[in-house]
Amino acid sequence: LNSDNNIIEWRVKSQAEAGTDVQQLFSAGYDMSEWVKATVPGTVFGSYVEGGLEKDPTFGDNADNVDKSKYDRNVWYSAEFESPNLQNGEIIWLNFEVINRKGEVFFNGNRLGLLDGFMERGKFDITNLLNRNGKNVLVILVHWVGVPVPNHASPTYISSASWDWMPYVP
Repeated sequence: LNSDNNIIEWRVKSQAEAGTDVQQLFSAGYDMSEWVKATVPGTVFGSYVEGGLEKDPTFGDNADNVDKSKYDRNVWYSAEFESPNLQNGEIIWLNFEVINRKGEVFFNGNRLGLLDGFMERGKFDITNLLNRNGKNVLVILVHWVGVPVPNHASPTYISSASWDWMPYVP
């Protein structure tokens, strides 16, 4: 939700499938009809399951039959939204409770920064970047963690990369 309690619809697509013309991706009105509706907070794989594009991984051996190469790569998340109503002197913050593992944050075509770490939080002042008369575009390039997992001190990551008691989670 944004500050006016409007639901923001997120979309997700792999960086490879989205193409190379990222400037269009940063523009309001970019056609995301071929993108998957994203569940945020959530995972790319979870969005595909919610969208009916993957079978329920908790049933049978569905988790073992997933084409993991679809998920082991960088992905774009994108959303458009109207500016909240601002009073003079009011500051608008873009807050990230978690990006897990690494994400480059872009707002209206401006690179705000890189959140790089396990369960990384971020906060950006976007007041002067807001389009107050139209749509705003928030885009995040989420980087795949890679193999081997760079933080073996994190049980969550070791487990997600598969132990003998748990199938690999895309």
